[in-house]
Amino acid sequence: MFNLYTSANCTTSTVSGFTVTICPTGMTINLTAYLQGYYLGGGTMEPVLANQAIPGATGAETDTIEVEIYDATTFLLAGSVKAVLMTDGTCTAVLNGADGNYYVAIRQRNHVFTWSSVPVAFAAATPTSYDFSTDPAQAFSGDLSDKFSEGIYSLFVGDINQDEFVDGNDYPQFDTDNSLGLCCDYYATDMNGDGFVDGNDYPQFDTNNSLGIGSVHP
Repeated sequence: MFNLYTSANCTTSTVSGFTVTICPTGMTINLTAYLQGYYLGGGTMEPVLANQAIPGATGAETDTIEVEIYDATTFLLAGSVKAVLMTDGTCTAVLNGADGNYYVAIRQRNHVFTWSSVPVAFAAATPTSYDFSTDPAQAFSGDLSDKFSEGIYSLFVGDINQDEFVDGNDYPQFDTDNSLGLCCDYYATDMNGDGFVDGNDYPQFDTNNSLGIGSVHP
């Protein structure tokens, strides 16, 4: 018999031509995070999926995000999963992986890729948690948006092309979609999440572009 370990830390055992794959029990993390473009103040966000006419959206969901974990020593990707971020900023994600310490990162289609400032202890037996909203120091960059000066922090918007920078390379796609008057579908260029690609999406992008906002991580 021999064992192989997959990228998801599943164990594959082969005996006499039969292969059995066993994955570890999922590790749960309860996240709190807000997205600047969609943030309305008072700890709530736009119901973006409903605004963009996504089938099945109830109005309680903001958007799908990718939750990723990175090894605290090697900084290598150790797991990822898609999860739904709710309008109140909460999200529960379950990842396959071995118990240990990992940086937590969030990817989203028009916001800046953001890492936790410190590794988080994960264990299958006990859910863990991380809150990006309490302080800019919760992000590896040490920089988050306090959109309404409430002391509630959010991830920066404007990285439409997902190259980890808010810059002029993001603008052409917005300009095209704006000129077409696109609405009511799943567009990354709808940066304020109201269901329309229009001039109301531009101001936050313009500010973040002028500030040179970008992702910071190992």
